[in-house]
Amino acid sequence: MAALQCGTAFSCSGRCPATAGSRHRRFVMKRAEFSRAVKRTAFERSCGFCEAMGKVYGLGVGVRCNAPLMHRVEFDHYPIAAAAGGPGTLENCVAVCRTCHRWKTGHVDLPMMAKHKRVRDRYLGIKDDWISFPTNRKGPWKRALNGVTTRRPGQ
Repeated sequence: MAALQCGTAFSCSGRCPATAGSRHRRFVMKRAEFSRAVKRTAFERSCGFCEAMGKVYGLGVGVRCNAPLMHRVEFDHYPIAAAAGGPGTLENCVAVCRTCHRWKTGHVDLPMMAKHKRVRDRYLGIKDDWISFPTNRKGPWKRALNGVTTRRPGQ
């Protein structure tokens, strides 16, 4: 990730005190889409069968899906995900069936993106404004073992 003129690793509001209020371009990462030529070549390479293989797609180790791609073919960024800056090249393109693509998106890609956001927010010092459950140790209420909820003394 490239640093901005102000030295931050992530995008800022655009007017930055580090650059004396001057306007600079924010860092925006664009998704690399596959061209038609890459999609055609990947489909020909697959011979009309799903190329999904291994645990990443919810299959066994070394097991290939091989579902026919007659009805619907989807092209996935693998091994480098699009969210991680994966290129739109043939080496990073896999022709997969809809079932395998959905499984990988739900079980691998989305959790990876959520973790990336959490790590970035922690790095930037961004915290949620939500208040935790009111009966926790910091909350104003406490619940006794018999189930009775009472207000904590001093709050």
